[in-house]
Amino acid sequence: MMIRQLSLMVLFLSIGLSGCDRSANQPPPPPAGKADRSVEKPNATAGAPALARFSLAEEPAGALDVVAFRSNTRAGDEVVFRGLVGGRSEPFVQGKALMTVADLSLKPCNAAAGDNCPTPWDYCCEPPESLTRGTVTVQLVGDDGKVLSSDIRELSGVKPLSQVVVKGKVATHEPGKSTVVNATGIYVKKS
Repeated sequence: MMIRQLSLMVLFLSIGLSGCDRSANQPPPPPAGKADRSVEKPNATAGAPALARFSLAEEPAGALDVVAFRSNTRAGDEVVFRGLVGGRSEPFVQGKALMTVADLSLKPCNAAAGDNCPTPWDYCCEPPESLTRGTVTVQLVGDDGKVLSSDIRELSGVKPLSQVVVKGKVATHEPGKSTVVNATGIYVKKS
């Protein structure tokens, strides 16, 4: 079961890191049998209580940037890092407690003067290798080790380009490829 979840996350990251085509800002269709991955916040709040234990009232100390923590980590390490929710046109998976977080050194498209990108959190102006090095997948898992079926956007303030500080444990780390962190807490900075 864990291999299947890891395979889905690698697929999730590879689709998001493939770049952006400004002439076709429509997201790719979800794989057959998969939920819609819209960035619109869902109306359902059934998952909010399950996610409440992950919401941090205070910012954890000692947070590193995504690139810094990724360059010196391995699976099983406890980490605290900060970044912006984004790194792909759809940084969330509807119905799953999963999101991508990008390093603060990466510039979202709305940071470029005159750029009117409808999804600035996709960082399509950044080279793909910078996105690979500067993003991480954050997931919330239950006691059974499975990703929770609640939408991570149910955490107060979590939306594209929210600045977050994440505390957790590295689930997988493939240097030069992907890193997945099982979060134990998420602090959302107020804008």
